[in-house]
Amino acid sequence: MRSISAIVPNYNGRELLEKNLPSLIQELSRACQDFEVIIVDDCSTDDSVDFLNAHYAEHIIIAKEKNEGFSATCNAGIQKAGKALIFLMNSDIILTEGYFEPQFKYFEQEDTFGVMGKIIGYFDDKIQDTAKLPIMRGLKLKADNNYLLEDHQEGFWTPTIYLSGANALMDAQKLKAMGGFDEIYSPFYSEDLDLGIRAHRLHWKCYYEHRAVCRHEGSVSTGKLRKTWVDTIARRNRFFVHGIHYNGWRLWLYNLQIAFEMMFRWVNFRFGVYFGYWEYLNSSKKMRQSKKQLEELAYPQKPLSLKEIVQRHYDSIDTYKIKRV
Repeated sequence: MRSISAIVPNYNGRELLEKNLPSLIQELSRACQDFEVIIVDDCSTDDSVDFLNAHYAEHIIIAKEKNEGFSATCNAGIQKAGKALIFLMNSDIILTEGYFEPQFKYFEQEDTFGVMGKIIGYFDDKIQDTAKLPIMRGLKLKADNNYLLEDHQEGFWTPTIYLSGANALMDAQKLKAMGGFDEIYSPFYSEDLDLGIRAHRLHWKCYYEHRAVCRHEGSVSTGKLRKTWVDTIARRNRFFVHGIHYNGWRLWLYNLQIAFEMMFRWVNFRFGVYFGYWEYLNSSKKMRQSKKQLEELAYPQKPLSLKEIVQRHYDSIDTYKIKRV
């Protein structure tokens, strides 16, 4: 599977594209001869599209006429992609030498969905993202916990509950079968977590490769947006993850748990939680559609439950010592 469609979503990232696209093209050229680069611009208001047309016209440039957020922007590229693997890279990521080479082996296994590399600081070596360890707090899933094996075991493939949307290398056929990202999460946040959970529920696997290293400058697109609105979207989407992937009595208990927690939020004036919770309560039809799509894709198998994929994760690392980073 040494053919890659690299997809770079962009919004007002002209300077980032200028700095970071060369590393992507260099590493693709080093790793395989059969590749394509697809840059999808989410209706930028800067000169991103003019810059791309002037300097990267030989690649595929998709200029959207409407700003729709991360999921829809990536999905436009996923639909266009024509290679065996799809690499999703944020415009604020720069790849280090030999980035792709250690990742190809994972796709020799039929049940591999994807793999991600290590993300460190753009100007330092501080770790930002590694494999993600799922932790349950009651019925709430916490999945932003980085972990590594204390002693790296050659030949052991480190599982991760999801792949970071900043640097995910995925099986194109599986990703397209899933329809890419679920756009219920638009404009941003938690769409990559949901994608990883859906892959696991379909009996596929996600891995972390420590030797594949990239550098991350940090988001500039959400940093300028109104804080309460961003917090509302982030909270709503965390509710969506649970509302979509729980069923029956577990969903009922989850809703009871968060309803109880809401009673104590006023003390801290965290209004984004309430706005997000209200949107969650009013999105039941959309969540049912997401559930139905997953069940239809899994048929005739039954999708694994959230509890089962978390248990499978811990079973796979049971004999290894891990460290949180």
